[in-house]
Amino acid sequence: MNHYNVVSTFSQDIQKEFKVRIAGQYYTNKKIVDIILKSFFQQDLTHIYRQEKLKIIDPFAGDGRLITWFIEQWIFLKLPSIKWDIYLIDLDTEGLEIAKNNLQKMKEIGIDLNIYCEKGDTFKLSKKYIEEFDVVLTNPPWELLKPDYHELKELNNIEKDKYIFSLKDYDTFLSKEYPLSQPKNKFAGWGTNLSRVGLEVSYNLCKKNGYMAIILPASFFADEQSLGLRKEIFLNCKVEEIFYYPAEAKLFGKADIVSSAFLAKKSLKGVGLTKLTLFDKNMQLKSSSKIELTLDDDRNFLIPISLGGDAIKVLKKMKRGLNTWEELEKKHNEFWAGRELDETRSKEWLVNNKELNFKFIKGRMIHRYKIVENPSMYINKENWKPSKRVSNIRIAWRDVSRQSQKRRLISMLIPKNVVAGNSLNTVVYNDNDESSMYALLGIMNSLCFEFQLKCYLSTSHISLSAIRKVCIPQQKELKKFTCLIAAVKNKLQNIDTSEALIEAIVAKKIYNLNKKELFLVLNTYDKLSIDEKENIINEYEYL
Repeated sequence: MNHYNVVSTFSQDIQKEFKVRIAGQYYTNKKIVDIILKSFFQQDLTHIYRQEKLKIIDPFAGDGRLITWFIEQWIFLKLPSIKWDIYLIDLDTEGLEIAKNNLQKMKEIGIDLNIYCEKGDTFKLSKKYIEEFDVVLTNPPWELLKPDYHELKELNNIEKDKYIFSLKDYDTFLSKEYPLSQPKNKFAGWGTNLSRVGLEVSYNLCKKNGYMAIILPASFFADEQSLGLRKEIFLNCKVEEIFYYPAEAKLFGKADIVSSAFLAKKSLKGVGLTKLTLFDKNMQLKSSSKIELTLDDDRNFLIPISLGGDAIKVLKKMKRGLNTWEELEKKHNEFWAGRELDETRSKEWLVNNKELNFKFIKGRMIHRYKIVENPSMYINKENWKPSKRVSNIRIAWRDVSRQSQKRRLISMLIPKNVVAGNSLNTVVYNDNDESSMYALLGIMNSLCFEFQLKCYLSTSHISLSAIRKVCIPQQKELKKFTCLIAAVKNKLQNIDTSEALIEAIVAKKIYNLNKKELFLVLNTYDKLSIDEKENIINEYEYL
């Protein structure tokens, strides 16, 4: 890696933290690998057992633990004696020495193996081993290739310029050599994710009818950025099993990281059924079921693996017969959605002057179905002119929402002549029909809406691009749901209407879920209490 070499010229104190992040030197938890290996050895491996020699590689080897555990499991299961050709590539000399020592001990007790270690950049070295390996087993670096603000603060200007230039140069190299793993869009010229490039490396190394097992961020299965690589893998590999691990499992130290892994056999017979297995925070089996890998309507192979197989079937039903938000916004021109005002340096232009016309509201001031801090400051910003839309009530939702929160989508109606800062997104129907706004608010704040939305969220932001993938009824249909409109109005006016009633109406009337399907949706929310779930089910039954 060009930038890795540049960092090697910095002071020792700076080098250490830089190198850990750049090279992805976060070693793999054995619990993850045990689960993958259990699945691997349950496959039909007849063609592998018949071979005299097994060629296996970890292209991001670290201390070689993945392959060491693989061989140990082979021996424990008393599988046929075989000759091993083991290849390990890594940037770190110390890790490779540990790997060689551990494998040498196996050799000394009679395991027939050859060890080939290479220190260097896998993304460059692996090109000479295309389709050579029976098994590829790895956990690549997960780093997003872009300058890190906190790290740049540690550098002087010359070091900073040199480092950024090396990053950009390396990004250009990866873009050319690994086109499948390039993101659909780059922001400010950055966006290459090394975990995706690592997957492309693994795919290239694996021979036909060989197996690859790789640990990845869970976002790979449902984000737009990975579209090209995801389609290539799913169309040309038989994905045997996908595994999902929640952030609460703490598999990578103190970091809250939602992670995944998958096992695949390289074959021209891709798509079809695969097994989706979910684990809870204690790494206990939560669910396991078959799902069908098919091209969705957008031909994106979007798989919201965190939901589980049965819930994915419910998701498909919820979308049936409805338009996406984006279609209603852009094709049918029913509403406008977006941001209204940049909040940057707001203290400089917010004043307490009642003679001005427009008040200001930001994300922390709203909650679900209520404004928790009434706007009091007025906008006095030079050269700013409000949109005509602000003379109508709009729905605003918080932009920032952590993945660990109980509920992620928080939206509320904001009054006329109150302008939303960019910590909020807003939406308003073009005909300014208020009954439609009440109905849409009830849907947006519902578990069913968020259930769809969660499939497309990979960061702590509730982006408009993710919202646009959610399916909702057309406006002419929304107006017919008078019971929903009335329930939301009552809720906003603090009349005795529970959120559970609104949830039940949306589930039953808008998305046509039966009781069992509603249970499945509710059970994807780990932080909902039993009482909260029971209240929704009771309201559903009463309807």
